[in-house]
Amino acid sequence: AFLLVWKYLPMEYHPNPQNPSKLIVKTDHHIKQKGDMAVLAFLKIITSISISKKLERYKKHAGLNARMKDYSVKMGFGLHMGWGIEGAIGSSF
Repeated sequence: AFLLVWKYLPMEYHPNPQNPSKLIVKTDHHIKQKGDMAVLAFLKIITSISISKKLERYKKHAGLNARMKDYSVKMGFGLHMGWGIEGAIGSSF
């Protein structure tokens, strides 16, 4: 599992006056570009997995296929903008 994070600086957003639990991101080009770059990173990862010769060999590995029929590497992605809590997974904090 991987976590990719693109943080907005405090000067790049502010709370929505009508709904303070929601954020408004400034419309500056370089700020909007962060979302585009996150999606581009997903596409590059998917492409790299799809064309990897090393992963193709794992897909054809007899031992893996004996334990997991039709083995292949799969990845899922999510994209979130807004408040988030960071910390160690499994932490009590």
